[in-house]
This record gives sequence, C-alpha cells and structure tokens, in this order.
Amino acid sequence: MSRKQPPPPLAPSLTAAIIASYKGERLSKFYHGTGTATFINGQVYAGTFWMGHMHGKGRIVWPDGIVYEGDFDYDELSGHAKYSWPDGSVYEGGVLHGLRHGLGRFSQGDVAYDGEWVDGREHGVGTKVYDATKGIAYEGDWRDGLRDGAGIMRYGKKLVYKGSWIRDMKTGRGCMQWLDRAETYDGGWLEDHQHGFGVHTWKVGKLKNREHRYEGEFANGVRDGYGVFYYASGARYEGHWEDNVKHGLGLFFFEDGTIYEGQFDNDHMVDANDNKPKNAELAPTMILYVDDLVKGTEKEKARGVKAAQNAVLRANTDLRLVYRHYATRAGASAVLTSGPPTSDNHLDLMEMRELWRFSAECRLHNVTMGKLDRYLLVIRNAQNKAVKKLRIQREKKRRHVHPRSIDAIETPREKWTDVHDPDRVILYREFCEILVRLAWDDALERGEVDMTVADAFTCLYEDKIHDHASARIEPMEALSLEVLDAPLQAIFRKYRDTLEPIFAKYARLDSDVAQQPENDIHISVRSFVLLLREFGAMGTMSVSALLALVRKPSEDDESDDDELDPFVLEADLIYPEFLEALTKVARAVMGVPSVPLPVTVAQYIHATFLRDKAPQYLRRNSFTRRQSSLVLGPVQE
Repeated sequence: MSRKQPPPPLAPSLTAAIIASYKGERLSKFYHGTGTATFINGQVYAGTFWMGHMHGKGRIVWPDGIVYEGDFDYDELSGHAKYSWPDGSVYEGGVLHGLRHGLGRFSQGDVAYDGEWVDGREHGVGTKVYDATKGIAYEGDWRDGLRDGAGIMRYGKKLVYKGSWIRDMKTGRGCMQWLDRAETYDGGWLEDHQHGFGVHTWKVGKLKNREHRYEGEFANGVRDGYGVFYYASGARYEGHWEDNVKHGLGLFFFEDGTIYEGQFDNDHMVDANDNKPKNAELAPTMILYVDDLVKGTEKEKARGVKAAQNAVLRANTDLRLVYRHYATRAGASAVLTSGPPTSDNHLDLMEMRELWRFSAECRLHNVTMGKLDRYLLVIRNAQNKAVKKLRIQREKKRRHVHPRSIDAIETPREKWTDVHDPDRVILYREFCEILVRLAWDDALERGEVDMTVADAFTCLYEDKIHDHASARIEPMEALSLEVLDAPLQAIFRKYRDTLEPIFAKYARLDSDVAQQPENDIHISVRSFVLLLREFGAMGTMSVSALLALVRKPSEDDESDDDELDPFVLEADLIYPEFLEALTKVARAVMGVPSVPLPVTVAQYIHATFLRDKAPQYLRRNSFTRRQSSLVLGPVQE
C-alpha cells in the first residue's frame, strides 16, 4: 500500500517519449491495468500500471541482465522485492527508491547477508556469512556497510571475537578466543590490535595443560606498560613491559616465595644476586610470610616459620593435586586420580571462585567467602612488606645513605578495586599460605593457644583436606555447592539489575559502614533479615529459623535453633553469600520437591522483588559495574 498521494496521470506524450512499445490494458488513453512496456533504453517492465505509472506488482529487466521483481510505488522501486544479477547474486527484502532498505537478505557466491539495510548498505543489526563451509561469519551491528557497534565474528571453528567494532575494525572492549588452543584475550582493542587494559590467558607445555595469564596494559597488540604476569609454575611478575618483554622496574615473586625487585632489561633481571638470601642453597623450597602468626624472639619466630614451611612441604604432593583439581575447574564430581604433577602435567591457575568451592567441599567451618578473600589480601600485603625489606637492604648498600632516605621507603600496597573479585588469581604458594592462616585462626577459635602454627596446619590438613572427598556432605552444604553451579548462576545473572541495588542499599544501613573500605562491600545478617521483612519475603518463617539457614555451622554445633544468636546477626555476607542466603530462603518458603531449584529461586525473586514492591531508590542502580562480576562465573553462551 503506497504512502504517497497519487500523482497526476502520466501524459501519453511523455510515455511515448520513453516507451518504445506497450502491450496491455488501458483506461482511455492511459496505460492502466496489466501490461508490458519496452523502454527506448532496452529495459522491459511487465506488471500493473495506474494511469500511465508503473504501480503495484511488476517485473523489470535491464539490458545488462539485472532483474527487479516486486513492488512499484508510482514509478519508484519501493516496497518488498527481489533483485537478481547475472552473476547469480540475489537480494530479497525491503526496497526504497531502488535501494536495499529495511530487512532483507543478499547472497553472492559464498557470501550472504541477512539483516537490516539503509540506503543500499548494511546498517542496523544483521548477520553476514563470508564462507559457510569454513564457518566464517559476523553477527551484530552495522553502520554504512561496515561492522560498527557490538558483534560476534567467527573466523572458522577455531577463532571467535565478541565485542566492540568501529568502522570495520575491532575497537573498544572485546574478547577473542582461540578455541583450538584454549587461549583467550579479554580487554581493550584499537584498530584490530589489543590496546589498553586486557587479560590474556593461554596454555603452555607439551600437553598444553599449563596456563599463563597476563593482566595489564597492551599497545599495538603486545604487552606494553604496567602489567602482572602469572606463570604456570606459580611465579608472578609485577612491573613494566616494553614491546612484549619485561623492561624497566619490576617485582618478581618466584614460585617458592623468593622476591626479586629491581631493573629488567629485555626480559632479564639486571642483577638477581642482590636479592638472593645468604646460604641460598639452604633456603626452603617454599617461603611463607607468616611471621605475624608466631610469637617470641626473632630466632623463635624464624624457627616457627620454618616449621610451618616444612609442615606444608610434607603435604606438598597432595596439596598440589588439590590445587590442580580446583584450578582446572574439575567440579565436585571429579576424582583426583591423575597422578602427581610433573613438568608437563603441572598446574592451571586457581581463581577465587574455585577457592570458595574448595572451602565448601572440604567443610571448612566458620570460613566465609569474604574471609577467604581477605586472607589473600593479607598475604599480598605480607609479601609487600618483604619487598620493603629488600628496598631497605638495597639502600643500606649505598655509601653515605641518609637515615631519612630509609624512613621514606614505603611498603607497596595492593590496589584492588574489589576485594571479592571471583576472577582473582591465587598462586599455589598463596593457596598454601591461606591454609596456614586459616588453620591458625581455627586453632585460636578452639582455644588451642599453646599449639604451634605448624601443628595447627597439620591438624587442619589431616582432618579436612587429606581424603576430603570421603567426607559426608550435609543437605544444606550440598545446596551451597549447587549455588555455585551454572543453572543457578544463570538465574542470578538474569535478575542482576534487580538484586544488586537491593544489596547495595542494605549494605549502607549497617552500623560499621563508615569503616567499610569502598572495595569491600558486604551486608550484615541483621540487615539481611530487615531486607526480607520489609519485602515480606519470609513467609511464615521465624527469625530464628532464618538464622539457622544462614548460619555457617561450626564443628561442634549444639546450639538451639530457637535461640537467637547475636553473633550470627552481626556476621557479614558478601554478594555471592547474599545470593546463597536468598536461595536457602527461597527453598524454605516456596520449595516443592518436584520443581528444580533454579525455577524455585527465579519464582521467589520475581514474586518478592518485581511485583510493585521495590522502593523508589531501587530504580536507580547505584551498584558499580565491577561489582556485577561477583556473580560467580562469566556468561556462557
């Protein structure tokens, strides 16, 4: 149906000037109805006319063999039509003023585009297949015939890019995956090159089962600027890069915990000997920075630390198996049967979310996700104190050093924007030190004030970690593990924009909010109870029953569920623990055995927070985008 006002009838004198012959229906002296017209330039039109104008349905063939078949709007090629070219190219879809416009599909040999068009060019959203046999295709935004906006480019079956484009080039934020070699780059791009901040992970070794990881700055496709490199061996480098190699000032943390700070030249340490301890051949193969846990004189502290290191080394083979088991994301059902690590069968890199799962499966009581995150921060800061000692030693080697220059040396600090980042890497040595600190805190909570740090670790290892797969998992603990799995994580991502502002709002209500670091957002159980009450989300559940769900059970928990525990009310929940608590409440309030838990949780969230119950403040999302990554895993397609 034409949107134009009908034009005046086309005068016969004008049609005679452009049409050589006509066969068909007429109305008086005008071409009107169905007919065929041959133009003086050789093109032929067959279709309907209206008072001398081509209008309605028709087919036009040009002398060069191009064919248009479809709608005509008072002599204009507009509407829905099909173009055919002599080389076999075909377009079918919307047309405006003779140009492809609107939705349409164009194919030319192996190339095909299906999507939106504007003025004859790909513009809007569409999919272009460059080679169907090889699987080369782009799906996403277009502008003026070029890839521009958000899109996915598949370079065959082995290479995929998902992210931002500007004028046909990868520019902005994007993720490239080399599927055949388990390599990923996620970060900034500029004109088809990695540029800006990014995270690059790839496999190394003969079996390609060891992982390197770089987090830092790129320029023109190579590491350039400041960055952190995590080696598959368990070592870590923090410092400057130039043209893909370590160059300039940097810190190198060896696998055993030894530290080098100084200049690098073309990937090499300028003077590694300055950082080697005396009698290096007698040094342990793993250094733990746990001096703060040991009391006594300097000699007693040294003996206590060495004893703790030896205790860890005695369990080294088993601990490496455990680390690798979780680092490779084997999941709860995997069995540790792959044998001891070798040079070719070593380690992937554990991330914080795997440490959370490890804690749950080993039934480490009184250990929250937030506590584990803060352990790593303590460990990194302890390493940084050792860096300060190195700096002081280096200054003292200089002649005529002024005491004030020693006092001016600062301890480097971790600059984490989010303490609870589930993607944060935990190296094997750091994993071991977390266990030592966890064991010591557990011993103190049990009143074992006379126990050594080494004995505390051995006790924890033998009771909880060694052969932990044989431990019986309680139903509530099994639910905690299910929260970490993909189906429930998909539900949390779906409702992220609803849940995150609620969490942020009630986190600000806690009395200790002024003391909360900006990068350590959490909510107290007291505020969680208030949240559920204000939203009417507890059903018939009592507060004591709610606390029984949320409370982390202790080893010898004989408390009466009917008694309110004030210490539970003041416990804190980070965002993933908040989601876990919601899941437990959802099952208690709405759970039906025949209904899958993810369905129950989705129904509970929708019924509680999305039925005109959300206060006005929740319409403004004050939660940072970085915090949104606390849903435990990346989005899976």
